[in-house]
Amino acid sequence: MSAPTRDDRRTRRRGELVATLMPIIEHHLSAGVAYADVSVHALVTEGRLSRSTFYSYFTDKTDLLRACAEAVFTQTMSMAGDWFELGPDITYDRMRAALASAVRAYITHAPLMSAAYDGAIRDASLDEAVTQIMDGLTERFAAHIREGQAGGWVDPTLLPRETAAWIVWGFERTQHQATLGRDADELTQLIDEGTSVVWRALYAPAVEARAATS
Repeated sequence: MSAPTRDDRRTRRRGELVATLMPIIEHHLSAGVAYADVSVHALVTEGRLSRSTFYSYFTDKTDLLRACAEAVFTQTMSMAGDWFELGPDITYDRMRAALASAVRAYITHAPLMSAAYDGAIRDASLDEAVTQIMDGLTERFAAHIREGQAGGWVDPTLLPRETAAWIVWGFERTQHQATLGRDADELTQLIDEGTSVVWRALYAPAVEARAATS
């Protein structure tokens, strides 16, 4: 096995700093402090870091926010991977469980992602990063749809990329606007409603047609 390169070590260290600083950011956001008002001084002081360390790995606070958003989406995509890996034996209950995992992974970081989306309105580089993240998730979902169409368990009349974009961006908007402040029962209801919509749109026609001919 080859030794880690300088870039590998830098990437790993940047990830470690994101893991250290993200809870600090989220603590301030949960207390009602706007991200713009969270100072680098507060971040490095609470994270027990030097300013030189911070600026060695992040250009500025926007760069840090972008890295945090990427980490949240990586986690969410990992949870959504349970959904994307469902195949011919897909059922409503299995799809709901996978969707619920993704929702709960994302909602933990909802205030931070709200800050990222708000920041993207004003910062082109952050907007580009958010768009790239969403495009990557959309492509992953489109591949899942194509696989299901080829296997006979996703509605073959759907346009994969366009359908994936509707679902991914709808999921993001729901997470961003409808899940904040919900109690456990309300969140469960939202998950049930989301599952019903996606199941009927993607899987129900093909699964029911296959059951009728078997």
